[in-house]
Amino acid sequence: MKKLFSMLAATALASALVLPAQAVEATVVSALKVESYTYVEVSHDGKTEWVVVDLMDLQPGSRVSYEAGMVTDNFYSKFLNRTFAQVEFVSDFRILPTKK
Repeated sequence: MKKLFSMLAATALASALVLPAQAVEATVVSALKVESYTYVEVSHDGKTEWVVVDLMDLQPGSRVSYEAGMVTDNFYSKFLNRTFAQVEFVSDFRILPTKK
């Protein structure tokens, strides 16, 4: 029984490692461009948060999607001379087509 449990646990762990991350869809509230990054304030699921992406032009109201990333609390940006309560460094950030 112990061996079976170990095998099931290993299978569950392996499955968790290969499942793709769930993409987050959000609306851009504001964007602050600095040297090589853009700090993007996004709104989704009734909350607002800051994400950090590669440098890009974004307009408020744009719909975006991204993969969840590393969250950092009390992040200080020397370029903006500002401390963010929390930022998330995300990947696969893209602007979604506008709905017609």
